[in-house]
Amino acid sequence: MPGANMRETDTTLAIAIASVKRSPRAAKDTPPRLVKRRRRAPDMAESEILDAAERLLRRVPFRNLTIGALMSTTGLRRPSFYQYFDDLYEVLARLAQRHVKVLFQDAQRYADRILNMSETDMLSEESAAIRRAEFVRICKVHRKDRHFHRLLARGSALDPAVRRIYRSYIQAIAQHTADVIRNLQRREVATWLDPDETALALCLMTESYIFEKVVDGAGSDLEKVADTLKTIWEQVIYREPPHPK
Repeated sequence: MPGANMRETDTTLAIAIASVKRSPRAAKDTPPRLVKRRRRAPDMAESEILDAAERLLRRVPFRNLTIGALMSTTGLRRPSFYQYFDDLYEVLARLAQRHVKVLFQDAQRYADRILNMSETDMLSEESAAIRRAEFVRICKVHRKDRHFHRLLARGSALDPAVRRIYRSYIQAIAQHTADVIRNLQRREVATWLDPDETALALCLMTESYIFEKVVDGAGSDLEKVADTLKTIWEQVIYREPPHPK
């Protein structure tokens, strides 16, 4: 069942994301005076550091970010940083976790909507309009947070934890796409496709194209990008089967 596959995918992504988070250091590793002076609950202090990092990274390249500069914007003492994070790469990985979860949840809602359509509706103009609207939305999200998507792409090349989060996001979206293709195949549509390989290729292509045109290409026409992606996806999934040689 598609729903079962989605639950498995959700679990896989959750495990990948959870593996990045390291436990806060034990109280015995922290100077007693710091524990006594803590004025915030641990979750609040941790979130405050992440929020501050996200604000700073909108203005400062990651390579120029320092723990001292980060902590000076939080009202927390510098040693508090090490109660929650080992280094700035872990901060980057946790910020990636935030963004990936939002993107994944949006993609899951879209996939659920498509999966719940009837065969007639799935091939209708309304369905095509939904697909286009989804690509427009994805482009707008990437443009709005383009500084972070650049950071995520570069961070994934430098840090294994960030790379795991990014890969698990792509794999989770690809699994949802594969579920949509399998659902179509049960209705005698796109029966010639390998769902998993096709979904992964489409998702990787889409991510690379959006990065090139929307994240790095700030002047690109989002509507044109969305139309191009919609056409490619429809030609791959909904076109007539290839003629046998």
